[in-house]
Amino acid sequence: MKTNKASWWKRILAYLIDIILVFIIIILLEALLPKNNNMEILNRELNDTTDQFFSKQIDFSVYFNQTALIFRDLDKAKIMYSVINAILIFIYFIFIPYFFDGKTLGKKILKIKTIRNDKEYLSLKNLVIKNMIDTGLMYMLFSLMLIYILPGTSYFTFTLFLSIFQIGLIVASFIMIIKRKDKRGLNDILSGTKVIEDNVEVEE
Repeated sequence: MKTNKASWWKRILAYLIDIILVFIIIILLEALLPKNNNMEILNRELNDTTDQFFSKQIDFSVYFNQTALIFRDLDKAKIMYSVINAILIFIYFIFIPYFFDGKTLGKKILKIKTIRNDKEYLSLKNLVIKNMIDTGLMYMLFSLMLIYILPGTSYFTFTLFLSIFQIGLIVASFIMIIKRKDKRGLNDILSGTKVIEDNVEVEE
């Protein structure tokens, strides 16, 4: 059986549908969590530090060190939110496609699905590797692991560069999906997967 590769616009639209849906679920779940007053205090401290820097009360090195410490404390204060985000990503982008023939809701609406490049059954490993790039899972997991290990400036610097690297990987994948004939992005190549039209057989 020969399969039709999913068009790039269907893949991106399905991705946006999934991201928006997960974002809405996260907002609703976070609204149920108790209010964290510490986060409000830290956000005020961040604003005050920024004001001091732009009014030239402190130099850049002081500003950077104070900002780095506040950012790490903010990440600690919202660690429950980060854990919830990671769990939702695992459920929605890994377990649901694993049990539902490579489809998320976005892919189902657009009538496309993820399969292994060798057409064998998708494994959890395939989906975890794919989502390390697709959903920012790599950034999220590393941040959770290192938040209590690295000091403030090291943690801030590492997560800043990791976030830029993560965004670069996502952009590179989108460009590859649009430009390559086989419509496979970096995420597909590393995970050994591809996205195809659902239930369509055509000549390659």
